[in-house]
Amino acid sequence: GVAIRKVLAAAKPSIGTPYKWGAANLTSGIDCSHYTWLLYRSIGVPYERYIRTKELATLRRNSGFTQTTFADAQPGDFMQLWRTNKSGHSVLFLDWVREGDEVVGIKYRSSQKSTDGVGDRVEYFADASGHDGKVDRQRTYVARLDASPAP
Repeated sequence: GVAIRKVLAAAKPSIGTPYKWGAANLTSGIDCSHYTWLLYRSIGVPYERYIRTKELATLRRNSGFTQTTFADAQPGDFMQLWRTNKSGHSVLFLDWVREGDEVVGIKYRSSQKSTDGVGDRVEYFADASGHDGKVDRQRTYVARLDASPAP
């Protein structure tokens, strides 16, 4: 929809912004939670920067987001994932990584050390055989922007 196209357009110019823990600047440095927060905020969807996993699982429309399922995930959706080492990550969902009919991983855009700042990355689910995946499929949450964010 329109909201998803807006957030994807807002995300494109930020590629290459350096990673900096605790920083919130799309030019000089930013971390993952600030990155997603500023992107959605830039198109009129404010939300608490640290959406807790429990809250994400019970989102209501008045938050600007509505929880959706893996099967319904679309590019531009907000995703909160957790890894088996207990580290969490806030990302802009881009696509599923598939092998045949099986979803084995996630392609996303975010800010982190491993992408040298804002960039695209693929991570695999821990239960996907043949990959050294760390993402916990059961602790990965997807939320959709509401159809009409504020202008």
